[in-house]
Amino acid sequence: MKYTNKFKLLLVIISVLVILSACDISKFRNEDMGQDMNLPTEQNFANVVDKGPVKGGTIKLFSTYPDTLDPIITKNIHILKYTNLVYESMVKLDKNQRPIAWLSDGWNVSQDGYKWIFHIREDVMWQDGFPLTAYDVEFTMKTILSDDSVYKFNLANISSFAAVDQNTIEIILEKPNSFTAELMTFPIIPRRFFNKSNSEDIYITKFPPGTGAYSIKLYEEDKSIKLTSSRTWWYKKIINTKDVPYISDIDIRLYKYSTEMFNAFQMRSVDVINAESGQFDRYINKPDVIAKMYPGRTFDFLAMNLSNPILKNKEIRQAIALCLDKSKIMDETILERVVPSDMPIIPESWIYGDNNPSQYLINKDEINNVINMVEDDKSDTLQQWMPINLEILVNEENSIRVKVAEKISNYLMEIGINATVRKAKWEDVLKLVN
Repeated sequence: MKYTNKFKLLLVIISVLVILSACDISKFRNEDMGQDMNLPTEQNFANVVDKGPVKGGTIKLFSTYPDTLDPIITKNIHILKYTNLVYESMVKLDKNQRPIAWLSDGWNVSQDGYKWIFHIREDVMWQDGFPLTAYDVEFTMKTILSDDSVYKFNLANISSFAAVDQNTIEIILEKPNSFTAELMTFPIIPRRFFNKSNSEDIYITKFPPGTGAYSIKLYEEDKSIKLTSSRTWWYKKIINTKDVPYISDIDIRLYKYSTEMFNAFQMRSVDVINAESGQFDRYINKPDVIAKMYPGRTFDFLAMNLSNPILKNKEIRQAIALCLDKSKIMDETILERVVPSDMPIIPESWIYGDNNPSQYLINKDEINNVINMVEDDKSDTLQQWMPINLEILVNEENSIRVKVAEKISNYLMEIGINATVRKAKWEDVLKLVN
């Protein structure tokens, strides 16, 4: 008997997000009317020189209505990002994703890897003048575990924790994990403030102090959140300058729906937005918009149905991986807005070292050897699957993924695997996969 193997097949890629910032000009293209309203030409901007950041000013950012301004329990992705400007973590990740001490000034690990001791900086003050302590860290961790927090995953491997003294917190793990420091990137909130108030509307009347570059100045419900630069930010002393942060104030404009973001940007109500790579084209060749690309943390990936015996075979999975020329597929479908990777880790990560993120090289001889070895296998389990028939499941709303799936199908056909593309609505894809 022959079976058709079904699996969700999406190319392993890193989506590149695009940050778009508007120049300060008053005339723009009216896309709805299809008319140019004295739009400056590219030549007008030819002599513009980037002289670097300028001290002061206000930047207007976009957010949907917040569920809360509490950085521990909010589920709003915009609020999560913005509150990180106010509330800092014990550890930060640098551009290469290495953990660096931040509110902690270092940590020690026991020889068996179970005990981690973090030392809290003694020169950090909350924005209301009280010192940061290990008891604030302990309180934050208890809050994360007691609430429905997005940071619960960070503490999943922790068996126990306690503040040993003002500047020391001890953590015991369920099992050793060398990436524990990377997990200490959750925002720390002030125990003293939250212990004194049980009001759910705490941020409407007064704002908990943070330790970060900005403090919450004003919250107007359904209108805006205003942040202002902190004059007492501890990091200024570390780098011996008062000129950070460069931007004095942040005006976060609030909207009901995320779909309002592009219109708000077009109308100059906000200065900066994040856009997915597929939304980038609308801003190409617009001289009043500056577009910057940077690697995001969004991965499209190939997932195989391992409940089917044929894909339990490691050699078959290797053959599929070896035959897919990801770079060529991306060049033909997604242009230069993605980066190939064989692991769900961004390319700048220190984990790669000097190696290329994409290690698989196309080797047709090796692929054929793998396929022939499987076909020569006389076991009943594998023979019932011969010839190999696969179905590539992809959501039809995403035209790029459909193109990628079709390219993958062609590659698999070349090595003797019959692969057909099945397009379905996203909700149906989820049902079929689950």
